[in-house]
Amino acid sequence: MHQRNIFKIRPPNHEELAKKYPQLRKKCFVGANGKICIDFSCTEAVRSFTEILLSEYFELNVSIPKGVLVPRVPQRLNYLLLVEDLVNLNGLREEEIVGIDIGTGPLCIFSLLGASLNNWKFVSTDICNESLQTAKENLKNNSLESLVCLINIEDGSFFKVFRALF
Repeated sequence: MHQRNIFKIRPPNHEELAKKYPQLRKKCFVGANGKICIDFSCTEAVRSFTEILLSEYFELNVSIPKGVLVPRVPQRLNYLLLVEDLVNLNGLREEEIVGIDIGTGPLCIFSLLGASLNNWKFVSTDICNESLQTAKENLKNNSLESLVCLINIEDGSFFKVFRALF
């Protein structure tokens, strides 16, 4: 895990989070070691935990619909921190950065974190209208819609743009 990853520096305390959030508490159990554990085999627990982590650590208010893949926040943050290292090594300024997130999903996790933490701009694409609508709401709820352009890609049209360039 990246040295600057907040989850390495200050890992989530499952017991404290379970006390604070009743919806998470319902999905916890006492492990063999006597510590409070989250039932990560339960998709509802994973969804709640992800929403809570984004709120607690980044002050992001998000909604993740049922039935979609739920990204793991520490790993997504790790990736962004590595990109941030490359940006800094190359002496780029934040206003020069435009990321692309292909298959952004309803949470648009890379765009949310990159825009909120670094003020980076993003072009985020998906093929699902419902995912893009939820992504739009999540961006709006966090006042980040001006930094992220959401694009619905149908029938490979994304690649047609690149083929036209070469």
